[in-house]
Parts: sequence; structure tokens; C-alpha cells
Amino acid sequence: LLSVSDAQGISVIATHSNAIDHFPLGGVFTDNGDNVIAFGDDTIDTDVTFRDVGVPYRIDSTVNIRDAEVLDEPGVEIRVGSDVFLDFGWNGNTATVLAGGTEDAPIVFRGETEEAGYWRGVRINAEVTRNSALSNLVIRDAGGNDTAALDIRSVINLNDVRLERNAVGAYIGEQGLNEDSSHLTVTGTESYPLTIEPDAWVTLPKG
Repeated sequence: LLSVSDAQGISVIATHSNAIDHFPLGGVFTDNGDNVIAFGDDTIDTDVTFRDVGVPYRIDSTVNIRDAEVLDEPGVEIRVGSDVFLDFGWNGNTATVLAGGTEDAPIVFRGETEEAGYWRGVRINAEVTRNSALSNLVIRDAGGNDTAALDIRSVINLNDVRLERNAVGAYIGEQGLNEDSSHLTVTGTESYPLTIEPDAWVTLPKG
């Protein structure tokens, strides 16, 4: 159990993914200058689960995810810094991402500042495993520097994914999506809401 109150700055700084994975549940975070759990590493190379600890996580620099499985549990909110990029399967490495929100408790990736294009986005590279899935996930405020808010280059599963208030929407490469995908919604995009390679059209989710 860990509780933090009345800190002038950030509630907690986690300097490695192991600190996130083993973060104690049940604590209370109140009256802090910045009531977040800040992740302070630029690489995730060990398996990690982001759990709903009652306050948002914050990522202030680009994170390369390689040779690791990243799980996001229902209700997790991740606030992302300016021009930051979350790169799954970086540099040809494998990675697995399982973002499993629910209708009542979606997972939210949003900018520290709530404005379109504040951060770059999420890239799912070609070596990301095909058992990866994004479910009940919301991505907001991304698409900065002409980068897709959600860039998909591996055959993963999407279910009830919403892109809202981004500068650029989603990109789906020629590999397409898992055939069981459903409900990709893109709204409030300043530029192109969806760019999809011709071979991927047949995999575009229904609904």
C-alpha cells in the first residue's frame, strides 16, 4: 500500500517498467501538485501491466517497446507529453500489446494538454504479435507532426476503438486487421480521418 498527499510536485516517479508492474494497489493520492504516476524511462523491454491505481499515468518522452508484453487494464488513463511517440515493436523487435478496456471503463490515451496534435501517437509495427488487441480504447489529442494518431502495420484485433480530437486519424497498412475486428470510430479529426492501403480495405471493421 502506498499513499501520497501534499507533495508539491509529482505524486510518484517510476523510473523503470518493473516499478509500474509491481506498483502497489489500494493507495490514495490527494492534494499533490501533479497527481499522476510519471513513467521516466524511454524503453520498455520487460513485460508490464498498467493497472488502474486511481490516478493517471504520465509519459513525457517517446517510449520504445521491444521484446515485451504490455497490458493495459480497464480504467487506465495515460497522459502523454508534447511530441511523444509510443512505438510498439520498435526497430524490428517483437512486442505484444493487450489494451483491454470495457464499455464502462475504457482505456484512454490523451495529451497532457487537451488539443489536437499535442502528441504524435501510437505505432503498431510489423513485428507486433498477431495476438495483440486493442479493445475499448480511446486516443485523443494525437496526430502531431503529420503522424497518424494510430498507425497499424501488423494484423491485430481492434474492438470498439475510438479516435477523438486528433490532428491526423488512423493509418492501416496493406496487411490489414484481424478479421474479428469491429467498431473503429474516428471523429473530430483536423486532417485525414483514415488512410488505408488498398489491400486492407476488405479487413476494415464493420460498425
